[in-house]
Amino acid sequence: MEKHDNYTNEPELLQKLSKGDEDAYTHIYNQYYADVLQLAQKFAKTPQQAQDLALGVFAKIWVNRQELPG
Repeated sequence: MEKHDNYTNEPELLQKLSKGDEDAYTHIYNQYYADVLQLAQKFAKTPQQAQDLALGVFAKIWVNRQELPG
């Protein structure tokens, strides 16, 4: 089992992410990227735009991680 799969609940995950835990971020990315991309495809005109939107969401999560609850 990979290190970033050892989270027991989302509040713990958010707390670790808010402290800059890169494994927590990777876990969130792996867990939610497909869903975010699927949503982005509903708003984007091209697949590349959808990818850019989805990646932008995750970039914003990382940049603003200290503002997350935790």
